Amino acid sequence: MNRLIAMGLLSVIMLPAVEAHHSRANFELDVFTELEGEIIDFSWRNPHAFATLLTTNDSGEQEEWLLELNSITVLTSMGWDRDTVQVGDRVRITGNRDLDYDKRFFFANVFEFEDGTRIVVDPIAVARAAGRRPPPPPPSASPASDAVATDVFGIWRQIGVTGGVAPGPGAPGGGPFGGGGPPPDLLSGAVFGPSTSLPVTERGQAAIDAFDENDNPEFTCTAPTAPALVRRGNLRIERTGEGVRFVHELMDAERIVHLNEAQSPQDAEPSLHGHSVGRFEDGVLAVESTNFSDNPWGNGRGVPSGSQKRVVERYSLADGGRRLRLQYTQEDPEYLSGAVSGTTEWAYSPNYEWVDYNCDPTASSLHLSVE
Repeated sequence: MNRLIAMGLLSVIMLPAVEAHHSRANFELDVFTELEGEIIDFSWRNPHAFATLLTTNDSGEQEEWLLELNSITVLTSMGWDRDTVQVGDRVRITGNRDLDYDKRFFFANVFEFEDGTRIVVDPIAVARAAGRRPPPPPPSASPASDAVATDVFGIWRQIGVTGGVAPGPGAPGGGPFGGGGPPPDLLSGAVFGPSTSLPVTERGQAAIDAFDENDNPEFTCTAPTAPALVRRGNLRIERTGEGVRFVHELMDAERIVHLNEAQSPQDAEPSLHGHSVGRFEDGVLAVESTNFSDNPWGNGRGVPSGSQKRVVERYSLADGGRRLRLQYTQEDPEYLSGAVSGTTEWAYSPNYEWVDYNCDPTASSLHLSVE
């Protein structure tokens, strides 16, 4: 049975760091729908898990609905594992249907099983359904621990993002999904549209005007680049030979910072993550990255980057070694009319169980094939 409802889903819960893969602008985020039926397929994959629900509509006809869930990283933080849902389970799903009612596509917020057990898929939606803004996690829910780092190396769990706009009085707030925003909707957690808060050139504005969500490189499992990459998710920093390796949980992306080079070689081959050189300055790791290959979303959502893109990052310990702080500046005179800067922080988490992302290209673009 399918029915539209207005409800206050559960009490508001504390939120983990939520990682969005793509905009949820195609879903009816302010209307909550219940679907009841039988799970006939369940796929535990990144960047989204998916399920197929067999329902019976008000006319007595059977329908199959594709249910989009969150990433495995978010689901596991909510208590899920690959066996939480089984084919054959009878469930009631609360969530948001596609704005195009001809599509049987649904973003699931909460699963309720026959025994009354409820398990959350999207904590931000739970807050939204209750008509409240998601609260920040209290200290007890923070990934911070009593562990203290003596240098920048180790495993770090992201806990905060600010900035991402050109510095100056009155600059609009940015967001974590590509330097300069757009900021997520505060009630939905969704990311809408292009990065309009970035200072852009005419070429950058032309790209914004032609924005198409379906051009998102992540739909082909292509990782974002710095600084967007480092502003989204957990980070592992390792020593390697004469350099430093950055391993990002998002998309399993890796970057090498060369410590034995004063600057990038002029003949360095352009690449997705560019060529990075770095040095330590009184415990601070300073990194400069250039030689990026052309990227349709390299400066932000819908804002390309070109060969002139340059990113400077400075990593330093904070809070007595319990946190890692990044300050960055991003430039690209071809598409940005001014420099963009911001900060983010991670908590030192040496015991964190690292999650391999293993992005599945089919799951990454499955929502594009829904008819």
